[in-house]
Amino acid sequence: MNESSQADPGAAKKKSGERGMLPVTVKQILEASTSEDDSFLIDGRETTQITFIGQIIEVAEASMNHTYTLEDSTGKIDAIMWIDQDESEYMVSQRQTWKAGNYVRVVGNMRVNPQTSQKNINAFHLRVVTDFNEITYHLLDSIHTHLYNTQGPKASAPPGGSSNFASPGKPSMGPGGGAAPGGASAGAGAAVSYSMPAAGAGGQDLKSIVITAFDEITPDSSGSGVSVTDICNFCSQRLGREIMKAAVTPITDQLSMDGYIYSTVDEEHFSKI
Repeated sequence: MNESSQADPGAAKKKSGERGMLPVTVKQILEASTSEDDSFLIDGRETTQITFIGQIIEVAEASMNHTYTLEDSTGKIDAIMWIDQDESEYMVSQRQTWKAGNYVRVVGNMRVNPQTSQKNINAFHLRVVTDFNEITYHLLDSIHTHLYNTQGPKASAPPGGSSNFASPGKPSMGPGGGAAPGGASAGAGAAVSYSMPAAGAGGQDLKSIVITAFDEITPDSSGSGVSVTDICNFCSQRLGREIMKAAVTPITDQLSMDGYIYSTVDEEHFSKI
């Protein structure tokens, strides 16, 4: 206990500072290296939270957790979801949809099994993919992130490019949140940020428009909040083109994780905190 209490506070701050969520493939997870302080590095950038999409090929149920073996065509990995003894009926019903054959989006932290030395995922969010465009979107998102983190922003990148993989000590709001500080050359050794492609006129990105939607859309009187469909319609109006759920859902997921919004009647309705 004494050793723990006397641990270097700077190291603790460094680990807790990485709050961006990195879109990756299973292959990137399996090939991730570790730094001197045992943090995981993907494309040379320190990361804790990751998200990927995979197909469940096996489920192993235990009293305290369920282990889902997932495959995304680049590799397979186990995601461990712990069971809350006081979980809601909604979570129980959601868990019943996480079965072999379904595609799911996973959000969690990377871990190494001390017994097998194999990497796995400590999952804290699973969601069944219902719009299969989201799979393509995620792969493009992962490619874009990889190129940004390994090559930096292109000189021809549109203005207003923004990041979701923030450097230590600078929390991110998720996909499209926070401008990349000083371009690729800023802060050697710091985690270079990843940006979603700018989606709006004048450099306004999609995430900014989604946040604006929660400020401008008036929820109905039922208390169910703002639906993802309403947000898609709002964004489509602002951008002058159709915005699909597959593009909006990852943003609302991250905003929910960051405490900006919360889900109400289901995972497609949110209210601003």
